[in-house]
Amino acid sequence: NGVTLVWEECETAFDDRRGVACFEELKDRGAQGAAVVLPLSGGISYALTERAREQRIPLLMLGYGRADASDGRAFPYAFPLVTNLLSQAAAQIRFIGASEGGMARLRGKTIVNLYLDLPTGREAMPLLDVLAGQHGFELIHIGLPLPGVEQAAAWAQIRRVDADWVLLAGPGPMTPAALAAAAAAGFPAQRIIGFGLSGAEQDVLPTGPAAVGYIALAL
Repeated sequence: NGVTLVWEECETAFDDRRGVACFEELKDRGAQGAAVVLPLSGGISYALTERAREQRIPLLMLGYGRADASDGRAFPYAFPLVTNLLSQAAAQIRFIGASEGGMARLRGKTIVNLYLDLPTGREAMPLLDVLAGQHGFELIHIGLPLPGVEQAAAWAQIRRVDADWVLLAGPGPMTPAALAAAAAAGFPAQRIIGFGLSGAEQDVLPTGPAAVGYIALAL
């Protein structure tokens, strides 16, 4: 209705403290203050949930962030749009079950959860543990420190445990690094399933043929 919005960026480098500082710097800009904030980080979204409520500024999390904010009665100013990381993890497991011929076929399988050791990467771990107990598959969590590009040891472990599938939970340079490392270890790309923040063109193009067959969630 003719309302003009001004977009401003603030670099956080996935650092929670910098994310909070950016919010504090920009929240009062303009005559009405900030209309919305997009943290682009699970950790920063956690750090801003209460601040956004206090300032009455909608906090948008597109496919990431705290999944419990899906209940707007508890978190009226936090909006995990389209999907959240728990729904994505459940979809990954259901896809694996369908690929194996039914959820009952998951029993005895080994699934590795390769995640970036940040809140975004860790968010779905408790749910995956529950699903492993329900369906009888072995679940192995392997965390990678930022930026997630040193993966030779992780893929050696994945080969050692004879993993059937690998879940990939890491945005940014972790995804092409994983595809390259998987190819070097002889692990098939078609048995790697990325979450919704690791399936863009810039995630797969750098590795060329090593990315052929790789599967990622679409939000």
